Amino acid sequence: MLSNVAVGAARPCRLLEHQDSDRQDIVSVNTLFTLELVHTLLPQLLANSAHDRRCALVLVSSLSAAMPAPFVSVYAATKAFLCSLAESIRAENAHVPK
Repeated sequence: MLSNVAVGAARPCRLLEHQDSDRQDIVSVNTLFTLELVHTLLPQLLANSAHDRRCALVLVSSLSAAMPAPFVSVYAATKAFLCSLAESIRAENAHVPK
């Protein structure tokens, strides 16, 4: 499964200049949508892996997740969430036979 979904603000701006709806859209699309997609598809990916079928979960992030990202802080925070989510899922399922 490859998740490369993302949305950012219409224009770079300081956090306090973001409209409520822009912040909510960025967080909803970049984190909640991906979280629900992973939650729905992960059982099948794990089942395929257990039956020697090659499968992978790929969550596309951004360099902004790993460094200060002025004027795109909400977007950067959602990308950091994806990195943490992917690493946590990997750790939780490290015992699953490959």
